[in-house]
Amino acid sequence: MKKTVTISVVVMLLIFTAIYYLAFQPLLSILNGYAAKRICSSHFIADRSLDDILNQDMVYPATWCTGDIDVDNQIVHSSILGLATKSAIYRPGFGCTIKPLERKLKATPAISTTNSSNALWPYGDFMPDTVFSNVNATQLREAVDASFGTADKTRAVTVAYKGNIIAEQYEHGFDKDTELLGWSMTKSITNNLIGILVNEGKLTIDDTNLLDSWTDERSEITLNNLLHMASDLDWNEEYGYLSDVTRMLYLNDEASDYAIDKKVKSQIGTSFVYSSGTTNIISEIIKNTFESEEAYLKFPHDALFNKLGINATMELDADNNYIMSSYAYMTARDWTKLGQFWLQNGNWNGEQILPLDWMTYSTSSGYGINGVYGAHFWLNGDSFLYPDVPGDMFAARGFQGQHVVVIPSLDLVIVRFGVDEGIETFDFNTFISSIVASIEV
Repeated sequence: MKKTVTISVVVMLLIFTAIYYLAFQPLLSILNGYAAKRICSSHFIADRSLDDILNQDMVYPATWCTGDIDVDNQIVHSSILGLATKSAIYRPGFGCTIKPLERKLKATPAISTTNSSNALWPYGDFMPDTVFSNVNATQLREAVDASFGTADKTRAVTVAYKGNIIAEQYEHGFDKDTELLGWSMTKSITNNLIGILVNEGKLTIDDTNLLDSWTDERSEITLNNLLHMASDLDWNEEYGYLSDVTRMLYLNDEASDYAIDKKVKSQIGTSFVYSSGTTNIISEIIKNTFESEEAYLKFPHDALFNKLGINATMELDADNNYIMSSYAYMTARDWTKLGQFWLQNGNWNGEQILPLDWMTYSTSSGYGINGVYGAHFWLNGDSFLYPDVPGDMFAARGFQGQHVVVIPSLDLVIVRFGVDEGIETFDFNTFISSIVASIEV
């Protein structure tokens, strides 16, 4: 009898151990990876306190995680009841990276930054109190005010009209100098980096044979397919459990390689599959255009951000690949500059940084339901996405309600940051249309 009980206990322990390592341990590692990374970036990039981050940023079930910030060594640890501890390390200029288990992080170069200028915004930091007779200031202020104080915790709103910021507001604890995470808005930056390389003759959107390892049917995938999320590579973008996107971001040291290994499901160019993995494949393609890793790491800053007068932080995986799907930080004003750059068709202070027709290409010929997705930009054709917003609107959009909205017909850029309780729970249709209604055309 005792022997039978002992065997049963051993069997139960083995079953419990197997369940833990096959199911719970990976899930706990994802939660702790998310928490460590979020705390590290929010503290060392945005200069926020641990209590504020834990209270304001952790989405369920990451609220179970506990965080510890080692300021001297610039590292953050997170665990759940002491289990599945994950750590994230801060590297100046490149933000935070989840610490690999079996090796040290690679070295990173120093990157150049831009200095403030007394020129008029957007080309400098001076912002006069510009008054437009066709803008109802009271109505505009009410529209912006209404976006704050909701369950979705709006943190920043800016509105730029005809190249002038006409509204700007922040939640307590955030201001014009706070760098804010764009999540998937980083994908639209990736679009710009491809545009610059196209302008330099290093890539074309019709290029095939994009990666040496794609020797099968994937060799037929074009850069255009990838930009439109139409490669048909197998991918699961669901958050909150063990999916492709959570495994890529929080369980793998090399985000690009995880996505590159995916296979074509059916037929290239025939279906829309939104995929953060696709953008990290593009990051690898960009990297391969440079002779050195250092040149690749400096490229976004030298070719784009510094020219726009933006100090941005783009973050890396453990193999020094930019995680272009998800991780760019900059101030709300700088995200607004980026929107102004798009509004100006990639021209900045007289320099045509993107190909002349690049933004037209990027914001037309959409895929998905009613063609709502262009080349790494969201579209509003026939006002399908936001029914009360002009149909020429296009936007960069990110997890938890981050938006840079551009409406060319109104010469308007609207930026909103927050921490939505769910996916698209903030009422962007009302928010944007209320701002639009304050402008008499």
